[in-house]
Amino acid sequence: MRPHACSRGLAIALVATGLVRGDSTGLRAHAQEPAPPPPPAESQAPSGPRFFAVGDTGTGEPDQFKVASAIFQKCAASGCDFGLLLGDNFYPDGVASADDPQWKTKFEQPYAEILAAGIPFYAVLGNHDYADNKDWSRGAHQIAYGQANPAWRMPAEHYSFESGNASFLALDTSPIEAGVGDAEGVQGKRAREWASSRARPWLIAFGHHPYLSNGTNGNAGRRVSRFVEERLCGKADLYFAGHDHNLQLLKPSRACATTLHVVSGGGGYATYSLPGGNPALFQTQARGFVYVAVDGARLALEVMSADGAVLYSHTLAK
Repeated sequence: MRPHACSRGLAIALVATGLVRGDSTGLRAHAQEPAPPPPPAESQAPSGPRFFAVGDTGTGEPDQFKVASAIFQKCAASGCDFGLLLGDNFYPDGVASADDPQWKTKFEQPYAEILAAGIPFYAVLGNHDYADNKDWSRGAHQIAYGQANPAWRMPAEHYSFESGNASFLALDTSPIEAGVGDAEGVQGKRAREWASSRARPWLIAFGHHPYLSNGTNGNAGRRVSRFVEERLCGKADLYFAGHDHNLQLLKPSRACATTLHVVSGGGGYATYSLPGGNPALFQTQARGFVYVAVDGARLALEVMSADGAVLYSHTLAK
């Protein structure tokens, strides 16, 4: 895993927990001849990652703890290298500093078991992290918290990192949606460079606002829609988002035919109904999260309930 800031010590801790991926070598016995030597390291494609994606989490209420417990149990059973937090990390108005008490009540305490297992969170910002788009300075406090707390991975408002067979692009969709400054142009340049590098076989983008959604917030507004169509469609394999408080796997649209759109906004807040008409592989008005396991040219998704049940499975292949 290679964020733009990562420590070797944390990587060792991740393996030591037993909940994250570590390399192992088995021994084979043969009656007449020794086992062949392993192939050169350079011929071995990287494997993984395994991760969860969840958004709209930051309430500090029992439902957030319930989803967090289900995530921990899934990670204990199947392994997690990290999680993606899809924005609205702190309701209703974000945090006021890197020492805000909400860090304990809405992040450290709900996810205590996950954090104790050494599993980090890669986070993006949602509209509520900006005080519902009323204070654009508030995102900086979440970046500052990560500088002192390496389990919170947010080196900037938007960034990229690699892990195993996947390359990730973290987007800051709220200023794009609101037309703040040149957010669309600046992030568009990063997205273009990310997609053209093809650093890993799987390209996975994540942000707060969905491109397609059957929830009450609906499909993206004009600016986010244009950004996704120009910078992600036909390039990213998946786009994860929250904003609508439910779980959805949307079929690729005519305008975005090769990108799977996943809404995983069931992290803790009250759920939203699904009045929209976009064709869906699966959708439910429920809390929960999405679990992803990448294994070479195969990517498997599981939509998980807050009780830890697998609601729907879907597989992509290269």
